[in-house]
Amino acid sequence: MMKIGLIPARCINNDISFNLSQIIRFLEMASKENVDYIFFGESFLQGFDSLSWSYDIDKDIAVKRNSIIIRKIKHLSKKYGVGLGFGYFELAQASIYSSYLVVSPEGKELINYRRVSKGWKEYRKTDKRYKEGNSVKHFRIDSFDFTLALCGDLWDEETVSLFAKNQVFQTNIIWPVHVDFSLQAWSNEIKHYHKQALKFSRQVLLINNILEPHTHGGAFIFTESDYRSIAFDKEEILVTSM
Repeated sequence: MMKIGLIPARCINNDISFNLSQIIRFLEMASKENVDYIFFGESFLQGFDSLSWSYDIDKDIAVKRNSIIIRKIKHLSKKYGVGLGFGYFELAQASIYSSYLVVSPEGKELINYRRVSKGWKEYRKTDKRYKEGNSVKHFRIDSFDFTLALCGDLWDEETVSLFAKNQVFQTNIIWPVHVDFSLQAWSNEIKHYHKQALKFSRQVLLINNILEPHTHGGAFIFTESDYRSIAFDKEEILVTSM
């Protein structure tokens, strides 16, 4: 049996040091609770609102996959024996992406996915150096198949067709998002997210970071019959066994 943990953790914009401390905190917690993999929300490492949309500034906020901080996270994953996934702004060949990296308990990269929908950026202010990916990415943990989708990937008309395929539906979807609904709005929106999720898989795991003051963190496990969640803004691990 494998245990997957979803973590609606608090992060701070442009404070990688604090956000890294959160990763360490939950790696340690997951290790003690025998959780095999933990998943954080979209752009967790730098914070969703960390970019300025000025490339000369943002190229120093985004990080490369072989950067010191990414290597350190891989080392920590190996140290605690827990795999993890986290969103970050990636710098690759002078371009910036909203990406999601999954690392194995051995500290090896399993997948680096680049968001395909453009809602992560202020596209009226940005130039062609702020890019999206162009393909769906699958990965396997033990005998279980997963697909990654970031936020608007499962909503935008331009990108949903990439996911509305049988090879995706047969997998479990990890769906890190950034949405800043009020708590009142969430009570209604979660129904829409549940319905939308089931168009693409029988089980979808959604994570939203806590980003004060307006973004209420949450974690949800959507299945065909129902969904499970933890209280909004509560920093704990929502665990599912597979």
